[in-house]
Amino acid sequence: MGKTTTTANIGLFLARLGFSVVAIDAEVGLRNLNLLGLKNRVNYTAVEVLNGDCRFDQALVCDKWWPSLELLESYFFKYYSWTKLNM
Repeated sequence: MGKTTTTANIGLFLARLGFSVVAIDAEVGLRNLNLLGLKNRVNYTAVEVLNGDCRFDQALVCDKWWPSLELLESYFFKYYSWTKLNM
């Protein structure tokens, strides 16, 4: 418990110190790192990067207040729901 919150806090702490940070939400079934408030700005996900549909840098979502903090989201509803239906 608390892994996502800890990751978000450490990422924000490092970004505030001036480090470039990419937080990767590796939970495919959930959107846990949306705690950062970036969910409505996700255009591409790690699934699309791995499929070759976009470049890694296109899938990164930059935080509005801390530009050195970026999110790579792995959850993507159309892939997840398709997988659940075909199991």
